[in-house]
Amino acid sequence: MRKETLIACLVNLFGGCVFGYNVGVVSGLTKPLIQCTLFKESDNIPLSLYQGLFTSTILVFATIGSPFGVWISNKWGMKTSLQIMSIIGIVFPLLAILVPNFWYVLLMRGLLGLALGFASAVCPMYSSAIVDDSVKGRVGSTLQLSITISILIGEFMNYLLIPSSPSGKCVPLSAFSWKMQIGCSAVFAVGLLIVLFFGPNPKPGAKKVASSLSLSAQETLVEGRVVRESLFAKSNFKWLVLAIMLAVMNQFTGINGVMYYAYDILHDAGVPNVQAMLVQVFVVGLWNMLTVFIFMAIVDCLSRRTIFMIALSIMLIGSITLISSFLIKGLSIVAVFGLLLFILGFESGPGPLFFVMASQDFPSDLVDQGTSIANILMWILNILIAFFFPIITSSLGAATTFIILAGFQILCMLYFGITMKSKASEEKVTNKIIAMSNSHENLQDLLP
Repeated sequence: MRKETLIACLVNLFGGCVFGYNVGVVSGLTKPLIQCTLFKESDNIPLSLYQGLFTSTILVFATIGSPFGVWISNKWGMKTSLQIMSIIGIVFPLLAILVPNFWYVLLMRGLLGLALGFASAVCPMYSSAIVDDSVKGRVGSTLQLSITISILIGEFMNYLLIPSSPSGKCVPLSAFSWKMQIGCSAVFAVGLLIVLFFGPNPKPGAKKVASSLSLSAQETLVEGRVVRESLFAKSNFKWLVLAIMLAVMNQFTGINGVMYYAYDILHDAGVPNVQAMLVQVFVVGLWNMLTVFIFMAIVDCLSRRTIFMIALSIMLIGSITLISSFLIKGLSIVAVFGLLLFILGFESGPGPLFFVMASQDFPSDLVDQGTSIANILMWILNILIAFFFPIITSSLGAATTFIILAGFQILCMLYFGITMKSKASEEKVTNKIIAMSNSHENLQDLLP
């Protein structure tokens, strides 16, 4: 393995852990931390509102951090951007555990969100810029793998450090418990900072990215230099749509609604409380991690279009299975099976392909803009899902909610199925022209 490939994998590993751990650990931590640790049960606080703030504030700052990280990459290089991310990822978790005050912890966790935005945008760009084209898909998928591993770590920390109460009464967390869960994130950022000392410092577009959608014709040369175009220019409309659809594919197909509220989904389907908690932590979390290996095995063997069609079809079957379990009572085992199918479909395609395509499938002069827009939209849609998934589920029912998600899955199948087929045809024509040109040059060399 080349040094650059190892560094790229380690950057994705530690960067993905900063991202995933801070998303995963809140699932079990939020309620006991707010309700009976930072506040007293007798304080009569608006618990749902405070829970929503604690969950979403980090996502809001991540939305800011994503374009900010790309801007720093353009200005001083991607390595510098990731070093700043590492410092943010070290400082703010440690500051957050110093004062047991809700608003203080909320602010520090929010500022930590900047690092999550950096990770989602800059880590895949960095790894794509320093590795060979032959391994870009597999290296890019290591980011999604590390996210799922760290989500599982966060959920396991919940299981170990949060006391259970058979009566359902809130049990205050010890200082060690909540500080360990919040502060542990800094360990991953330290690992990233150490790795970066050994890596290069490329800028976006320094190395041309290659994929089934990138067309060098999008680059304009004027007096020997590349003129950068705007993603919002009329001629680049298809690339803007790609950025939008990548975010829709990653979020509106419903995965974060499933991961954030797996316990509630299983409970609505009739799974008993204790079993639902065990399924969420050990089955859903572990399965979410293991299924990424399927994508890593096929990403450089099958076309993107084929992967999309298979993965989204599996998600759709999972959604239909879940819908059936909600409509027909007594099918709790079917709900678990549907949930596993849903996660398998997402992690076999839409999940890891977001990071791979956002960093590789835009033209080299648009990759920083495309990555920024796709990540900003991804975080915005993530916030919307986090807020509105439980509201829609409670008002319309879980079955109707998954019917809506199935509609977005079909939309993504149509978009990526049609556009990727046409782009593959364009690429074949381009390759034929290049081959003919090379043959002509070889023939000229043989002539006297």
